[in-house]
Amino acid sequence: MAVPTLDFQFLEHFTPIFSFILVFAIVYAGLQFTKFLGDNKVIHAVISFVIGLIFLFTMDVTAVVMTITPWFTVFFIFIIFTIMGYKLFGATDDQIKNVISHHSTIQWVIAVISIIIIIYGLSVALGPKLLGYDAAEDGGIPRNMNDEVQSTATSDFFSNVVGVFFNPKVLGFLLLFFIATFTIKQLCDPLSPKWPGG
Repeated sequence: MAVPTLDFQFLEHFTPIFSFILVFAIVYAGLQFTKFLGDNKVIHAVISFVIGLIFLFTMDVTAVVMTITPWFTVFFIFIIFTIMGYKLFGATDDQIKNVISHHSTIQWVIAVISIIIIIYGLSVALGPKLLGYDAAEDGGIPRNMNDEVQSTATSDFFSNVVGVFFNPKVLGFLLLFFIATFTIKQLCDPLSPKWPGG
């Protein structure tokens, strides 16, 4: 027996509009919350509208936003359920706020996960273009047009920059540098006598 399912594929045509609304709402809320440009809501709305339009007409940026939005949503839902679990066992809002605001380990975990999501979104949206990938004829599986490490001895400046930054040695160095920086930061922090109450 066939089970009827809902088909929402037509909503893919509205992806740029959803991206515009999301960016507009986030920028407007950020300006209203921080009061960075004063209290004038009209100025906040105009700036948010212009930034939303820039995102709307830049397809690569729209692809990045639409890639990272679901992952950030899952991440924040996980955080909300975790906080609800702590509150279920008697933790108060002040205790949860104290732990999040005074313990750098939790702040670093949130920051690292956010950076990983952003890097993932950038790699999905821009990686194939930067690395010279092309859609293959059989099923659209990407294939590398270079088949080797990209040379930096060309006359094209952009190709040279991409070749340097995406060289396996440079990527490996950046990964080790990031891990070493994070490790040194954690080792240099003073130890708290009591966690999370300290």
